[in-house]
Amino acid sequence: MTLFRKPLLRFFGSVSRVASGIRSDILTRADQPRTGVSMMGMYRMGATSPGSSKLLGAQFLHSEIPLRIARCLKQLHDLPYDMSRLHGIQRVCSLYENIFDVVSGFPLPKTESDARIFSLELQKHLQYPGLRTVMFISLSVMDVRDNILALQSPQDRAYEDELLKQFLDDFYIGRIGMRMLVAQQIGLYTGPPSFVGVIDPRCDVVAIIEQAIADATAICMAEHGVCPPVAVLPTHHLPGDSEIDDLFTYVPGHLHSMVFEILKNSMHAVVKFHSDGLSHSKELPTIEIVITLGTEDITIKIADRGGGVARDAVDLIMNYTYSTSDCPTTDFAEQMPEVSELDMPLKGLTFGPLAGLGYGLPMTKLFARYFGGDMEVVSVDGHGFDVFLYLSRIEHEELLDIR
Repeated sequence: MTLFRKPLLRFFGSVSRVASGIRSDILTRADQPRTGVSMMGMYRMGATSPGSSKLLGAQFLHSEIPLRIARCLKQLHDLPYDMSRLHGIQRVCSLYENIFDVVSGFPLPKTESDARIFSLELQKHLQYPGLRTVMFISLSVMDVRDNILALQSPQDRAYEDELLKQFLDDFYIGRIGMRMLVAQQIGLYTGPPSFVGVIDPRCDVVAIIEQAIADATAICMAEHGVCPPVAVLPTHHLPGDSEIDDLFTYVPGHLHSMVFEILKNSMHAVVKFHSDGLSHSKELPTIEIVITLGTEDITIKIADRGGGVARDAVDLIMNYTYSTSDCPTTDFAEQMPEVSELDMPLKGLTFGPLAGLGYGLPMTKLFARYFGGDMEVVSVDGHGFDVFLYLSRIEHEELLDIR
């Protein structure tokens, strides 16, 4: 019995060093402990010592980024179904190996000037095709889904889906952390004056949600020609907590991306569910957003009337193998223009060609969990979804691993 059916063979290339055996120097670094940071820790360091924080940050990244890249490489090598032999996975591994070598070979920054040069060097060598990175992994996952998982019994399929999700969650949470550290360092040089790096000490939840609504509405209108209205209900304070400030320390790019992804899903669901007999004069039901300010969390509830799914299907929509849209082709991925991770820092998880890969909700949950929050999806079959996004107001160290 062959491992893959014929359609999957187009993804195979020559076996890279990672596929045949991970490099010993990378494996050594991958097994070394990483240093977790907190958002407030990064903020305090940048706010209290804006000059020295750039040098300290550069020195930290000089030692930390190779460990995190090595960890990502090991995770890709350990993917089930021999996925490290797939051409797309090999492409990503080669990319990460190159970044590992560049950063590891760079001298330790010792002066403010060194720190700036190293930060610019990080920016230069992280100008890799970010969309392609996710897309090649995603297309490999979809081929495993179509050529292996689709042949299994429902019970085995559920188990294997969860196994694959655990591997990918670990990889992507590491990738989120790496992007956050680098974006924060670059932001110390390029961020708005009121920010510390990419962190806003007075992040306006309502303003960011309104921007996400506008952006998601534009996407929905372009795709469907119609879009359900969105209503942001008055901010709710818990009893006795009316003095809690609705401005808090957070990464606006993270918040925008999460709300944007949830809204895109809700708008798509509402339009599809109500498409039968829909005319331009008929109004689509409103998506409602409720914001509650608590002492520990800010909770954002996004409720739609897009039909929902059956209760036993809720877990499926959180899998990377789930999608209701047509996936991009491998040829399309190969021809994509190179887009830097730092040209779109922490913003837009699955826009454009990634929209059909089923990554929006799983990635949103990871972004929420990264700094101590979470996301929950509740479905009322035949009615719609309620999505709860929890943003922690309490200091949390970044989440390094899922498993």
